[in-house]
Amino acid sequence: MQDGLKKKIINANIEYHTKLVDIYDNQPHFLAENKERVKNILLEHGRQSGFNFLLDIGCGTGFIIDIAKEYFENIKGIDITPKMIEKIDCTKNVDVYIANSESLPFENNIFNVCTAYAFLHHLLEFKISLKEIYRVLKKGGTLYTDQDPNLHFWDNGITERVSKTLNKEKGIPKYITKLAEYHDTLGGINGDEMEDLLRDIGFKDIKVIYRWFVPIKPGEENKRSNMKYIRMEARK
Repeated sequence: MQDGLKKKIINANIEYHTKLVDIYDNQPHFLAENKERVKNILLEHGRQSGFNFLLDIGCGTGFIIDIAKEYFENIKGIDITPKMIEKIDCTKNVDVYIANSESLPFENNIFNVCTAYAFLHHLLEFKISLKEIYRVLKKGGTLYTDQDPNLHFWDNGITERVSKTLNKEKGIPKYITKLAEYHDTLGGINGDEMEDLLRDIGFKDIKVIYRWFVPIKPGEENKRSNMKYIRMEARK
């Protein structure tokens, strides 16, 4: 039953993101102030772990890749939606692959930094993907995730309203939106459980940071109950 639901969620994500590909970059997190925020985070991880190899999981249309390619020597991106990947500008240091995060097409101990931006909440469960990320990271390499809904805050009525709008404007069936945005529908991601999971896998120096949407107000991070999104960082 679990495998059947997982397959439905994967197929829903492909259909959902294929239909949204032309407007995907209109989201608020593509605003300049958020790009600057993310750039500074990537630079921090690069200085800590190295600028040689970066892997972006669920790369979409290239939000992280477009920021990182000026600073990292080699960038790999994976996504399951071909139409999203087609939007990415693959310069000489960027390669993208259609692949599943539960079976990464890379050898062990390659990447200095692995990113998963606005990605985890699209999965049924996290352990296999996070173990794969741990496998491909070098010792001392870092994981950075961001823009996933916070269970302590989230109003799952948001997903209901969004699904109605997309059904009306884009013809996306409501059940497809709810499967694709799987953990939005459930109410978000539990940061406490994620911290325990990352530790069990072997990650250390784990940080779970609760934050509002963009732009963030300085000094007001990590108020768990009234922050809308989760950002996580961890080191192998």
